[in-house]
Amino acid sequence: MASERSFWVLMRLFVYLFVIWSALTWNARAADDIPPHCSLFTQQEVAELMGKAVQPGEETPLGCAWIPEGKMSSYLTVYIKTESQTAKKAIGARQGDFEVIDVSGVGDDAVAVIRKSSQRVLDMYIHKGKYLVRFNMPFLKIMPSGNEFDNFKKAAQKAVNRL
Repeated sequence: MASERSFWVLMRLFVYLFVIWSALTWNARAADDIPPHCSLFTQQEVAELMGKAVQPGEETPLGCAWIPEGKMSSYLTVYIKTESQTAKKAIGARQGDFEVIDVSGVGDDAVAVIRKSSQRVLDMYIHKGKYLVRFNMPFLKIMPSGNEFDNFKKAAQKAVNRL
């Protein structure tokens, strides 16, 4: 029981540190140039993607965090920044347990970051116009060849069309 609790405490700490690291590695956003991160999805759209009720998105300088009811960690975080490069060039090379795949039919161009060991999609980066949007989904079980991925692509396209 104690080891399970310790695991979840460490997992939450890892997610928080990852979100902070992600925000620090992205360019600072100009408040008047980039729309609010939470404006890309409605609470209902996120609940449908997750298949469970979610709290309203929380707008922070680090992005918009969507947390399922009863949970402590974000299952979906949305970041927007301005970027002139393609999604693949903007995110750079990934090393180790990660693979970057091209995603067709979303934005001007898009890529997904897959964890090789689990074959789960961790991030999707979409370049649309002058924006690069990152959808971080560390706890969603989205496989790159499943229906969930197709549903997420459709939702992500709808979201970036709001830019």
